[in-house]
Amino acid sequence: MSVKNEFPEYSKVNILIVGTIRDVAGSIAKELTNISNAFSGSNKVKFILVESDSKDNTANEINKLRSDLDITLIEMGHLEDRMPLRTERIAECRNAYLKVIEKDEFSSFDLVVVADLDGVNLRLKKESVLKLWQTDVPWDVCFGNPKGRYYDLWALRHTEWCPGDCWVNYKTDRINRMNKFQAYQKNILSKMLNIPKDNPPILVSSAFGGLGIYRRIDLVGLRYQCINDKGGETCEHVSINSELTARGKKLYIMPFLENSGSTEAIRYTQFPYGIVIKFLSSVARFIK
Repeated sequence: MSVKNEFPEYSKVNILIVGTIRDVAGSIAKELTNISNAFSGSNKVKFILVESDSKDNTANEINKLRSDLDITLIEMGHLEDRMPLRTERIAECRNAYLKVIEKDEFSSFDLVVVADLDGVNLRLKKESVLKLWQTDVPWDVCFGNPKGRYYDLWALRHTEWCPGDCWVNYKTDRINRMNKFQAYQKNILSKMLNIPKDNPPILVSSAFGGLGIYRRIDLVGLRYQCINDKGGETCEHVSINSELTARGKKLYIMPFLENSGSTEAIRYTQFPYGIVIKFLSSVARFIK
């Protein structure tokens, strides 16, 4: 059954766009405007934004945008002192918007778009969004495809590509005396694949990549978790996505849904060069 038969017509769809923000005063207007344009043509678009720990004028900039965009801003204040883990703070803020979208006043909304709002979605286009209503793939959740090498491995779970937590695997290899460069190459770089936009949709049990589109009703009652069963940090998206997968929902990375450039990928691929320099320096001691 095609998605066209499962969802209302796009022109009748009501969409909530949610995200967490911190210190984005200089870029948030451009980002929200682009995302709003990408989802234009739907019946209604509303933003629910959760801010914490900003040291700039992020909240003021959001207030300036309210004349053009329908925005609810939730200010969480300063979380850093009582929640030193960044992942814990993000999960706390994400759970704040989950609690809001459960309210009766939002029951008429069909979809929830979870978006990173720090420059990750500036490539998102209306034409790509519309293809989600034209595909024959029966998706329940879909994720964006960052242009260039796919960087968001921490959120990714795929039976062959990335079946487990990439950073747990990296640390395990280091404990087993694999050197840093080899461990990083094996668990991170080798898995940062370039997904062509004409590739078929990729079925996953978890992903993110800066953009996730969910049915609102599927998120009711769920909460983000950032601590795994061994007490270590884990990506907060995995908890939500794994629960939906366990319920039989179909989650896909949609290659045509390009949402960002290669900035994040560059940040990840730069890391090994520092390791290489250290490695060569250590080798040099033995060949002098």
